[in-house]
Amino acid sequence: MNKKEKNYVSEKMQILVGTKVTDINRNHGDIWIDFTDEHGKCYILLMQTLFRLCSKEKILITDTDKYKGFDSENDVLFEWDVCGANIFDRWVTSNKNDLLKTLTVQNVKVTEFGDLVILFDQSISLTVYLEVTNATECWRFFEKGNDEKYDLVVFGNCINVDMLS
Repeated sequence: MNKKEKNYVSEKMQILVGTKVTDINRNHGDIWIDFTDEHGKCYILLMQTLFRLCSKEKILITDTDKYKGFDSENDVLFEWDVCGANIFDRWVTSNKNDLLKTLTVQNVKVTEFGDLVILFDQSISLTVYLEVTNATECWRFFEKGNDEKYDLVVFGNCINVDMLS
């Protein structure tokens, strides 16, 4: 990601500051997080890449957890994409109401490598990694119900170039 793209992504993502997490879920391998502002507008971060959600003390959940069953003795029979069958699903179910729905975005940064870092209150952070160097989609961001207004697609080697014109 070049400097112009990094600045553009960083500027667009600032709209999340002050929003609250209202949902986190997955559809097969895609993970999405809903953020809602004080006016009820919902923004969606759809991740198709590695991510890590951490507290100050530990890693809470990662993208890779959706491919791991919580019963290691039955790994041969494990079907990761069955809802509720993996570590990610179990963690989200256990934490959706108590932790996740109380998080408010405090800051958003984009690193020199194009990774997205969202800092929440309660010393929680989400890092979304650009893990490829090609035109594979890593993540996208849009306003729910108005997909074109804030649509931003980040690939491993560029962003949606229509957004820069």
